[in-house]
Amino acid sequence: KTKGYYHHSIQVQYDTNGRKLEVIYKINEGDPHLINSIKYSALNPKISELIEMNKQESVLKLNKNLDESDLVKERDRLDKLLKNNGYFDFEKQFISCKIDTNGVPYRADVEIILDTASGKDLYRKYSLNKIYCFIEHSKFEKLQRDTVVYDKINFIQINNKFGKKVLA
Repeated sequence: KTKGYYHHSIQVQYDTNGRKLEVIYKINEGDPHLINSIKYSALNPKISELIEMNKQESVLKLNKNLDESDLVKERDRLDKLLKNNGYFDFEKQFISCKIDTNGVPYRADVEIILDTASGKDLYRKYSLNKIYCFIEHSKFEKLQRDTVVYDKINFIQINNKFGKKVLA
């Protein structure tokens, strides 16, 4: 079932030979359910736009077997995508799936739902304001440190002995 085979049958036969028991499983997996359509639903239009721009990276593909492990991978991908784009408060458990197999036989319509069930403002986007890189930090040293800005990063170190380009 986890690989999309919902109309399967399994027959079990037992054969005893003295003290030994042989178990034979006859499996007819039937036809798999294939993904007919994929839809993403998010309350926030900016998140919808972000998902739309990155949907080519989706693990889910049309006409592919409906596979639970692919749904889990897609959930992980969306969580990482949101966090990498500043939505640090969004949590993976607010991504769910709705699967409809009642339309076309052996086809499944998949809807990925991004929801804020807790009522928290999980759709707030954060951005970096300033970056500081402290080098050779020691609470025992009272030496003068210099600040050099390179590629919008503030490097704070003693004697500027490390190359900013490499550190950036």
